[in-house]
Amino acid sequence: MVALPKFLLAETAPKSVLHSLDEFSSRISRRSLRSQHETFPRSGNDPPLHVATKKEQPHKDSFIAWKSKKSKRVAPTTTTTLLTSSSIATTNVTFAVYRILGNDMWPLHGVGQTRSNAMYAIRNEPAPPSGIEMFWVINHIVNVTERALLVQDLKKLNANILFVNHSLTMIHCLSSKSARLLFAQSLNSVRNACIAHAASIGVDWVLPFDGNQFLPMGFYETMMRVFIESDTRKQSATLVPMLRVRTKQTLEKLNSKTPFADIIQEHISSDGRFQTSEPQIAFHVKRAKKSRIHFDDKVEYGSADKASLIWDLCDKHSPSAKSSGIAHCCELVYMTLKQHGHRKAYRGGEFDLNRNLNQSMRTSKEKIRKNTFKEAERIVSKCGVSVRLYNFVDSAKLHHKVATDAETRSNIRKNALEFFYRYIDVYLRHSTKPAAAMCTANAWQGVSLSQKDIETVPKARIEAMTEEIEKFKAKFY
Repeated sequence: MVALPKFLLAETAPKSVLHSLDEFSSRISRRSLRSQHETFPRSGNDPPLHVATKKEQPHKDSFIAWKSKKSKRVAPTTTTTLLTSSSIATTNVTFAVYRILGNDMWPLHGVGQTRSNAMYAIRNEPAPPSGIEMFWVINHIVNVTERALLVQDLKKLNANILFVNHSLTMIHCLSSKSARLLFAQSLNSVRNACIAHAASIGVDWVLPFDGNQFLPMGFYETMMRVFIESDTRKQSATLVPMLRVRTKQTLEKLNSKTPFADIIQEHISSDGRFQTSEPQIAFHVKRAKKSRIHFDDKVEYGSADKASLIWDLCDKHSPSAKSSGIAHCCELVYMTLKQHGHRKAYRGGEFDLNRNLNQSMRTSKEKIRKNTFKEAERIVSKCGVSVRLYNFVDSAKLHHKVATDAETRSNIRKNALEFFYRYIDVYLRHSTKPAAAMCTANAWQGVSLSQKDIETVPKARIEAMTEEIEKFKAKFY
């Protein structure tokens, strides 16, 4: 039996948490991971940071620096390996993960990036353990060729697919540029729809995650422990830190058996920096509903669509935080605000974990990496982690800027939105406008999820759209 480490909890954790963890760990089996092609199942304030006692401190040799050709690395402690297991048996806490797949925002993204990264994840992640729901959600996608290929590839791998409940053709009912952009993206509306769907299937927690994510080994077990702990505090949400890869992912470095420790090591730069990006959010379904916590479906893509809710959940003075308790792992937000000059509100972006350690100028690079690793391991053990896969932009140099600098992403996003609206124009010219009665009845409003795919575009129109957009893309720069 694999025992979960109790020392990863805060010292003030109630005994009920420890009891729940004992029960949870006793139910973990040693079943091997599913084949990568196997069918997925269908089916305020943060607590005080824990400082290990002398008994709990790892052996002095647990952090051994060794030399490599490029840099010195820090050996992982044994704490990270204890977080993983091959599967989870039924527990008192249930949850579902929703992977929202939408438009490739060229030139911020490469065309086909969403599909490529989804295939990488579904083939190379650990399969969800029995009892955990996994859904791949097809949002509105204006590039009908890419959409068709994405759905086709997901079906080949027997993924559990959900679709938004109305056709993209309903965009004809809208006249303003902003309304059309909002409808074509629908990101916050779909996030809310994921939460509603989770409520309909009766799970306790829901993770409406963005596309291009990779969930590493130990993710599900760690989140189960986080949810058990959050339940004891009646918290409505928990933040999950996200790490952006700086170079194209490879199976050698990121696969179903890559432990948290290796991901942390790979993410530490040669000078000890460890950047984390805007986190994902998990919600307790019933408590979030009771506290009226939801994404603002009027906020457009790129306008702090997720960050604004994160701040509501972590700002001690906000109605959401007051009614539902400060979200778990809000220290990610507070550290970001501190590094960005104590801004009055959280707007996303990166923060460097290394800078939070206040290390002396005299500290050696080896010691900096060692300390950064320990702090990153603590955060990952407490909050979990997801990996944001590669942005297929035109140059590796540009990608590194996209992966490490929010301002660079913001600037490129402006060009991406301009191009995207041109793409919408092409779609409007080559798609059939719905009946006037459908527009009058506001049939395009209100997003829900269904297993039925209602999009149908004739092949000839798909080819015409593709040809026209390729010509425009060639002239865009």
